[in-house]
Amino acid sequence: GDDSRLVAETVQAPFETGSYCMAVSGQRSSDGRALLLSGPQMGFTVPSIIHEVALDAPGVQVAGIDVPGIPAVVIGNTPNYAWGLTTGVADIADIVYATRTADDKTAYGTESRPIERIRREIRVKDKDPVVFETSRTSDGPVILESHATNSVFSQRMSYWKKEVAGWSTLYDLYNAKTPGEIDRLAANIAMNMNLFYATTTGDIGWRYLGLMPVRAPGFDPRFPVPSRPDTAWKGFLSPDQMPHVLNPKSGLIANWNNKPVAWWPNLDTPVWGSVFRNEVLLQSLVKPKLSVWDLEHAAWDVARKETDSNGVFGPLFIKASGSLGASDSLAASTINSFDGWTVSGSSGATLYQEAVRQLRTSLFKKFVGNFTNESLFERAVQPSSILRALEHKTKFDYLAGRTKDAVLKDALAAAFKSLSSKYGEEPSQWPSMVATFPSPQGPPVAYSNRGTYIQVTELAPVPSAVSVAPPGVAESGPNSDDQIPLARQWTFKPVWRVGGLKG
Repeated sequence: GDDSRLVAETVQAPFETGSYCMAVSGQRSSDGRALLLSGPQMGFTVPSIIHEVALDAPGVQVAGIDVPGIPAVVIGNTPNYAWGLTTGVADIADIVYATRTADDKTAYGTESRPIERIRREIRVKDKDPVVFETSRTSDGPVILESHATNSVFSQRMSYWKKEVAGWSTLYDLYNAKTPGEIDRLAANIAMNMNLFYATTTGDIGWRYLGLMPVRAPGFDPRFPVPSRPDTAWKGFLSPDQMPHVLNPKSGLIANWNNKPVAWWPNLDTPVWGSVFRNEVLLQSLVKPKLSVWDLEHAAWDVARKETDSNGVFGPLFIKASGSLGASDSLAASTINSFDGWTVSGSSGATLYQEAVRQLRTSLFKKFVGNFTNESLFERAVQPSSILRALEHKTKFDYLAGRTKDAVLKDALAAAFKSLSSKYGEEPSQWPSMVATFPSPQGPPVAYSNRGTYIQVTELAPVPSAVSVAPPGVAESGPNSDDQIPLARQWTFKPVWRVGGLKG
């Protein structure tokens, strides 16, 4: 996974899969028109990973973005509606293992199936061609061949060999006019995504897309499954069984890769739980009536707030700091300054982030190790797990006889000590922990927890949209970084106008 990400980042292909989206109905908006903000989060490179596209041809009018490798406008608007996509995070893949037989086949119950070896010649400019071999079993692409156990591990994916057909559905969606048409066409997309839309008639809708497998009972999807007839998938959920909604009473639909509905299973998805960043997004959308500016401001909010843990441990640390000794008074005053915002110059935010890391280590590492590296450890032990361990709601006692306040106090003291040893004992001199992304000219741009591309569309009779795509969308020249000033100032530019006067 790390290797794939590095390669993708090097060649300016998508290497992150976060995203947020907000849809507001005509009844909930301040001017009676439906609104939609789409913020796909795919990282920041020079040039930008996405390209801004407008197509005006007989039978099609659409404006938005494409991404490398997908010949379609994947997020944008037509004369009739605007749509956005976020990653669904459903568990639609399994690792399947099979015993390799002597004739380069794999066992499948009482029969043997061949391993398909595919050799491709990749031509390289000014160099000799490179021959690359991939392997497949009947279960899917081979990801590991274990000679020690004589086993072959494959990845079984519900969307395998259906990717192109799914994306081609977008071409049909460009001419959809009603929520019913959008829902019917979207059901053909095999990839797991959240689809949001808002129409010129004031409707808003959301559908959880993808082929969700019906698994054989008795197997834990977090572990490899043996390749046998009795472990094969038993089909897929129908579109009607997938979560979806049209015109909710609240007049608002928002998502930031969170669980689609409460009853949806986590399976092998470690991030979902009682603590998740979508709560920060929803807290920014509480006004009775919402405008385009309110959606823009919500995106501005979430880029600056503590979203990794929602700041949920802040009040707990502040309470525990009351029992710190006089020698730790500076630690207590620093954590008391944290108000949930992770902004430049906030030593309270810096201390909070380090205290959460220390808390995770104190509670779990002694008992579970670090899962081979710190990155996996932080991914596996999510804030929800930390909170449950603190509240003594886990089957195993991670407090190990300690009180909750004692663990919090020790983590806070350890965090202050760690930061002081690295940066000095004066918190005001600690470096900011605000995430940034690089700029070709000038200093990095602060607050990278935003969309790689952000488009806000007002669904008037002729839709009107604004967007920003930092740093720019050309490989060279003045347009390769011309949107950096917009990103720094959190401002937007007009999108080509579909269905009316061109802007």
